[in-house]
Amino acid sequence: MADDAGQEASTPPEGAPPEAATTPEAQGGGDNPFGFPKEAQQASAVPPEVPKEYKFTLPEGLTITPELTKQFTEIAHEAKLTQAQADSLVKMHADLMMGFQREAEAMKNQWAKECAEQGLSTPENMRAAKLAVDTFGGGKVMQALVESGVAFNPDVQRFLQTIGKLMMEDTAPDGKPAATGKTAADLLFSNSKYEA
Repeated sequence: MADDAGQEASTPPEGAPPEAATTPEAQGGGDNPFGFPKEAQQASAVPPEVPKEYKFTLPEGLTITPELTKQFTEIAHEAKLTQAQADSLVKMHADLMMGFQREAEAMKNQWAKECAEQGLSTPENMRAAKLAVDTFGGGKVMQALVESGVAFNPDVQRFLQTIGKLMMEDTAPDGKPAATGKTAADLLFSNSKYEA
C-alpha cells in the first residue's frame, strides 16, 4: 500500500500539463519563464556586431572630413552602433543637409527672378556691380558672394551697382563732378574724417 502511495505521488494526475510546465522557470522564475528552446534564447543574446571602422556613403555633393569621420566613429563605438544604425544616422544628417541646399537654391532662384523683374540683371548693371566688387574686394569677395548666393539678392545687387555706376560716371555721391585725380575711395568716402 505504501508502494502504491509513493507511485501515486510520482505519477502526475490524469490531464495534468507536461512536466516541463511545472519547472521553476515555467512558474515565473529563472531566465526562461516561458520555456523557450535554449537555441532561441542564445540567438537573442548575441550582441550586435560593432565594426572597427564605419564606412560612410554620402549623396553626391556632400563630403565628410577626416576629422568628422574620426569624431563620428568615436561616438558610434561608444554607443555600440552597428553599421546599419550608423548608416541611418548618416542618412538622416545627409537628408537634412540636402534639404538646406535645396532651400538655399530655391532662395537664390527667387532672388535672381526678382533681379530680372527689377531690371538689375542687365549687362550694364552687372558690369557696374562687378567693377565695385573688383575695386573694393577682388576675386575672393566675388567668389564668396556667388557661392553663398548673396550676389543674387536684389538689395545687394542694387548696392553694388550704385557704387559701380558712381565709379563709372566719375561722379561724387553728392551728384557733382569729381575733381581730377580722385580715387574711387575718395568718391565713396569724400566726407570721411580719416582722409589723408
